Amino acid sequence: MVSTPLSLELRHIDRMSRQELIEAVSSKRDCLRADLVGCLEEESTDRLQLLLLVARLIQVLRQEPRAAAK
Repeated sequence: MVSTPLSLELRHIDRMSRQELIEAVSSKRDCLRADLVGCLEEESTDRLQLLLLVARLIQVLRQEPRAAAK
């Protein structure tokens, strides 16, 4: 079976502890709106996983050259 980068990322995120998720989302605050990362300790684990995935996707998209999007 060939794993896609997305499936690898999802497995990695799924294996992270709650504290690791909080730290990872905190380190990517610049990729998310301030209201989404207000008080991470109160967020559910599922929401932390989703926030981290979204932040990583935004980070990748920001790194892509604009020419590749055309």
